[in-house]
Amino acid sequence: MGPTDTLTSAAVKRRWGRRVTGTRADDRKEEIRRRLEKARTRLFEAIGGLTEEQMRRRPGPGRWSVAEVMAHLPVWERQVLRQADSLRQVAGLTVDFPSQVEREEAAGRGRRLPPPGIVHDLVAARYETLTFLERVTARELDRRGLHQEEGDITVASVLTAVAGYEEEQVVRIQQLREELDLPVGEVGSALSTRQSKPSGRTAFTGMVNPP
Repeated sequence: MGPTDTLTSAAVKRRWGRRVTGTRADDRKEEIRRRLEKARTRLFEAIGGLTEEQMRRRPGPGRWSVAEVMAHLPVWERQVLRQADSLRQVAGLTVDFPSQVEREEAAGRGRRLPPPGIVHDLVAARYETLTFLERVTARELDRRGLHQEEGDITVASVLTAVAGYEEEQVVRIQQLREELDLPVGEVGSALSTRQSKPSGRTAFTGMVNPP
């Protein structure tokens, strides 16, 4: 099976993080933005130096490859962002993460899309999230809803969960690299700048600009 989304109390804390409240709206937005950027940097570092073949390699039957882990992330992010937008408009809504079935379907894209296509979708989804963050107001950041594990949550904490979930997937990719005996020595320079470009059939080291 692929990675599950069952939340223990420890996982809830990692995903939702510290509540972003009590400061000026611009400061709160910047804190969320920094966490999103940090998670994204770690994600691209985690796949640094991998070839397309290595990204598609599975550790066993029914297990996700690195490409599949990567491919499900923009789908997950967009679904959660839609819920954040709904909560922004109507307080009191219930927020649920995508189901295991939905994540499995999204991961299947990793078997069809080339790695640059996966990266393009990741960057596009994050652009949508940052655009939403830019236009949301302080009052809307504090608009509250419900989550089955976390309980009372806000638009700000939903956005923070996007970064938290991505951080969890970084750990999964690192574990996959170890399990598959893929080299991890030069990840720091592999995705260091937005201007880097994919290098054909060699090691995948590129990012693309947002649309």
